[in-house]
Amino acid sequence: MFKNQVFDVATLPMKGKRKPNGHEERRGKQAFKRHIS
Repeated sequence: MFKNQVFDVATLPMKGKRKPNGHEERRGKQAFKRHIS
């Protein structure tokens, strides 16, 4: 899953509130970076 999410990370800053997984904006940004790292 996260392998695919890596692509979403690039769009994260653009979409912000909109997440494919449906995570919150604040949690999404931090969680995505942490998980991918």
